[in-house]
Amino acid sequence: SLKSEAQCSSTPCPSSFSYLNTLKWRSTYRPFSVPPSLKSEASSGWLYTRSTTLPPRQPLIFYRPGLHRPESLESYIRNVIYNLERAAAVASQNAKDEKYLGGKG
Repeated sequence: SLKSEAQCSSTPCPSSFSYLNTLKWRSTYRPFSVPPSLKSEASSGWLYTRSTTLPPRQPLIFYRPGLHRPESLESYIRNVIYNLERAAAVASQNAKDEKYLGGKG
């Protein structure tokens, strides 16, 4: 049986609980979507993701909080999560490319 969310805050949760809740959160929150509020929140370039060109070609997240005053907590959190998602996607794709090209990745 799955534990409740409150039980998992103090004891380890089974992986099935974590996996199912992650899927539920992703379908509800949609971290990959870019609503208009995110576009305006990201326009100053205070947080962005770039990939290095030299091996191992890992993504870098640049965080420059002095450039921006958050408009809303929701938009701020969405922007952080969106950039983490982008970095994870780039890292995953780079690992696949390295394997395809015969690299050590």
